[in-house]
Amino acid sequence: MSKFCQVLLVAVYVLLTSYSLIALLKFWGLPISLHLTLGLLLGWVLYCFSSMYFRPGIFLAHLHVRKPLKAEEDKLNGYFQEVLGQARMVKKFQLLIEEEMGCNAFAVGLRTIVVSRGAMDNMAPEEFKGVLAHELGHLQSKDCLINTAFVAASFLPRIVTVIYEKVKPIFLRREIISGFRVRVRFRYRLLVLLIGVLVYCDPHSVLPLLATGLLVLAFRKINTPFLFLNRIISRFREYRQDKYACQLGYGAGLRQVLHKSTLNEPQSVAKYEILMRGDHPVIYNRIRRLEKLEGLR
Repeated sequence: MSKFCQVLLVAVYVLLTSYSLIALLKFWGLPISLHLTLGLLLGWVLYCFSSMYFRPGIFLAHLHVRKPLKAEEDKLNGYFQEVLGQARMVKKFQLLIEEEMGCNAFAVGLRTIVVSRGAMDNMAPEEFKGVLAHELGHLQSKDCLINTAFVAASFLPRIVTVIYEKVKPIFLRREIISGFRVRVRFRYRLLVLLIGVLVYCDPHSVLPLLATGLLVLAFRKINTPFLFLNRIISRFREYRQDKYACQLGYGAGLRQVLHKSTLNEPQSVAKYEILMRGDHPVIYNRIRRLEKLEGLR
């Protein structure tokens, strides 16, 4: 999937989430002019795509991440400078350590790579370089920029979902009818509530209330395909950065790391679950692709 398609998907998602809220405010009678609408849309777009500069810091603040000690820094820089040399890059990057004994690494922001203590202690030099090359590919391709914008745009649907989950138990209870416990569906109780609004409330407030209810239900439905597409993009990124690491000459080391991961614990290979919920491809597929890129098959 091209970078243009990825940015287009996020841009449509950003505009859709913001305009839905603006339309709801208009239903409630707030005087929002065309110029104000355009200003709000532009402001939300700028917020989402500029969140790269402040959201990573908030994200890292919730993790057990620290700066490396002198010996750790020398080891990290020694490996990373070699990778940068292979990539012919002269930019400055920040390398941090996560207090986790498992082997893990991830890129965040515009120039930050985080590696776990387990990776520092257990990976061979070529394996470590392969992981660093993969994460460097995410930063070089601006994958984190696109993903952070998507996460920022998903704030509104998440808020709506939280409200929905809080309100749902009120309308979803078990009733006792003729000695049997019957579960009345949420949608039927909501329908009864809306009918009550139509009968007893001020007619001028009916349309905004209906619009609010429809927006809550629509956000949950609309958000699902965008999350699905974002997961597809995320898996595509992993394949692409595996290829990038291989192009730099570190495919064998990265493949060994992935192979070791399969030895530590059983891996999920359920195609449907990976397709619907997985942010990463099946690890065996990644290994097979690296084998093909290295000419081993």
